[in-house]
Amino acid sequence: PFALLFLLALFLPACGNPLTDLGENGPSFDTLTIGYAEPISSYSPLSYNATNRKYLSNLYEPLVRFDGTFNTDSALAVSWGRLDDTTWDFQLRQGVKFHTGQEFTADDALYSLVLAKTEEDSELGALLSTISAVEKTGEYRLSISTTKPDPLLLNRLSFVYMLPQDYKDFELPVGTGPYRVRNF
Repeated sequence: PFALLFLLALFLPACGNPLTDLGENGPSFDTLTIGYAEPISSYSPLSYNATNRKYLSNLYEPLVRFDGTFNTDSALAVSWGRLDDTTWDFQLRQGVKFHTGQEFTADDALYSLVLAKTEEDSELGALLSTISAVEKTGEYRLSISTTKPDPLLLNRLSFVYMLPQDYKDFELPVGTGPYRVRNF
């Protein structure tokens, strides 16, 4: 044991200080570069591809998500409830900003849900097939109606990422998630 400690004492100073040895000013904590072994095939929030979704979940957020025990948890919706068998009411989180600085509102949620359901290139349309109407009922409130009772609606909504209204340039993603893409 003593010989091992002696060797470590000799070896560790030779390793240097990783925080000061990167350059004159030390490391930059403004940028996080993430490298993936498997490339993303699309930055579209309408993609249902598992690899793409794994990456995109860092850039975009849904209304609801699953917590560590697979229970539904709030994301961009702070509360929700059923008004009747086929109508859901969602209260949206206030003060959320997209990476562009634009504030997230019910207009954005309405746009995102309708786009995911109806856009020709959307891979989420079938997942949202029970939704018959989405309506803005306040600046931060949304109503979703279904064609029949849908006990899995919250699960389905966890796959729909929110994006700014009228935003279609999926090559440079703009979401509300913890990370943003600056360049490729």
